[in-house]
Amino acid sequence: SKYSAKFAHKIITCSKYDLDIINKNYKVNNKSLYIELPPGSKFKNLSNQKEKLIFLNKYNLPSNYILALGVIYDRRSIDKLLQAYCELVSEKKIKNKLVLVGRNATSKKQNLDEMINKMVSDKLISYFEFFPQKDLNRLYSNSNLYICTSTNDGESIMIKEAAMSGTPVLTNKLLSGSINNFCYLVEEPTSVNSWKNAIIHSLNSNCSEITLKSMNYVKNISWDKVSKTIERLL
Repeated sequence: SKYSAKFAHKIITCSKYDLDIINKNYKVNNKSLYIELPPGSKFKNLSNQKEKLIFLNKYNLPSNYILALGVIYDRRSIDKLLQAYCELVSEKKIKNKLVLVGRNATSKKQNLDEMINKMVSDKLISYFEFFPQKDLNRLYSNSNLYICTSTNDGESIMIKEAAMSGTPVLTNKLLSGSINNFCYLVEEPTSVNSWKNAIIHSLNSNCSEITLKSMNYVKNISWDKVSKTIERLL
């Protein structure tokens, strides 16, 4: 990859984190370029209460829930999130139900499957391996908090979808650049205590300002801007 970078006319990435890594390791600041990708245009803040109740009844969801959505890889630290959530429920520090959506693709698949199944059986969480695309906007918009972290990735379209849906985001430093840091942070996603502190802080904060800022930031990203940037390179 270093050889390719050396002879490339331009190096394009959609991640601010990746851009920093590329520049640091390949010394190509003069020809590396960050292009920010927008979410789908259909995502927006949905406030119709009648439609909300229909949606909640359709999927048997509570009126107050926090959402973790995305394929479950090791790097997303979902096991630590679940442990933290269990402890918060046991300590009576949280009333919001956790809705977990995503295929389990972890290396210790059986262990996480067993944890998820037990939490579903105990009625602690709702779990969907997949969720219909046509209802994703409503799933985001109805949630009190969207949770997505990674110890490897530097970009997330899902975080932008949640922001466009009017939902506050809890993530980690690696992904926070996706919405220009207008979000809440988990300091260390591999730490249960860090998760507990971050969840409680997020839910107890007045999120209206940070949610509006993240929504406005993402609204300003467009495919038109992406295409014009690429045209200038040709």
